[in-house]
Amino acid sequence: MQRNTLRQTSRWLFLSIALSLTARLFAAEVSPTAQAENARIKLLIYSRSIVSAQGNFRIDENLVPNFWLSNWLRFEPGLRFGQSESGFGAYYHYKLELQTKSFWEVARVITRLSDDVEQHPTPSATKTNALSAIETKWRLNPKFMFLLAGGFVFTGTQNNRLSFAPSFAGTNEGFPIFKASFRYIPSQRGYVEATYGSYDVFNPYALNQPFFQVGGEYSLSKDFTFTGYFRYQYDNNVTVPKNYFVGLGIKTHL
Repeated sequence: MQRNTLRQTSRWLFLSIALSLTARLFAAEVSPTAQAENARIKLLIYSRSIVSAQGNFRIDENLVPNFWLSNWLRFEPGLRFGQSESGFGAYYHYKLELQTKSFWEVARVITRLSDDVEQHPTPSATKTNALSAIETKWRLNPKFMFLLAGGFVFTGTQNNRLSFAPSFAGTNEGFPIFKASFRYIPSQRGYVEATYGSYDVFNPYALNQPFFQVGGEYSLSKDFTFTGYFRYQYDNNVTVPKNYFVGLGIKTHL
């Protein structure tokens, strides 16, 4: 079944690239965030507030710089520090990610190594994720864009272990990841979008626990952009909530 899922994901990605190339023959490229996307150095700072279906609350702070390593490769490290009702410093995450440039302004490849260290509640656990994905986009017209991504993640989880070093010892599993977004661009200053997927900036979610999200960006000035979203994550069934997220942040670039 997993092999069939991967085959279907590959077909969708191939189709998305073909459709995107075709669309660009008929629609002029207009990118309200092109300057920020191509900036030499970018920085994303944001905070998330999360409430579980059981009413448990946590909050975390996130720092995600991004810069060019070469004319076709970017590097994006990230650090997350979280607090919960169980204690201060309840969890921390980090990631190391490589991103290719957008080839033909259509598709890019990302590879990511991330570590999720959970100190509270007990038992403590460390989870390491290694993922790779192809992310594609195509413009339907100057106001609308569709984005589609898919890939695979391999994870290793160890209970009663707290370590900043990645490790794939313990319980291992692998599964596909995906993300699809429909973006509306009302002006050059920003956009709003609806997303359905199983991965985002840091750690991926299991296929049976994906999320719906509504968010967007708005340029406050030449150098600063506001970003925010509301996310609903469900558990196995779309009517069974798992977590509710609100994320707010600022992007800047040089």
